[in-house]
Amino acid sequence: MIHHEKTKIQEDGYHTDIEVTIDTSAAYGHFEICEYGDGIKYNDELIGHEEGGLWFEGQELVDYDGTYDLHDKIKEILTNLNYTL
Repeated sequence: MIHHEKTKIQEDGYHTDIEVTIDTSAAYGHFEICEYGDGIKYNDELIGHEEGGLWFEGQELVDYDGTYDLHDKIKEILTNLNYTL
C-alpha cells in the first residue's frame, strides 16, 4: 500500500509545499519540502529545498535522513497516519 500526502503552508512572504510518500510493503518512505518566495521580489521562485528518506518498522519511524530534524508538518502527517515517532 502506498500513502501519499501533500500539504501547503502559507506564511508571510513565502509558502511551503510538503509531500510525504510511504510504501508500507517496503517499510520505506520519503519526503520533499519546497519553499517558494511570494510577491514581486521572488515571483514564486524556489528558495529552499529539502528531501530525504523515512524508514519504518511496523508503524514506528525508526530512522530518517536528509535533514537534521523533521519538519513539524511531516511529524503531523506521520502521526495522522498512525505512525509513532
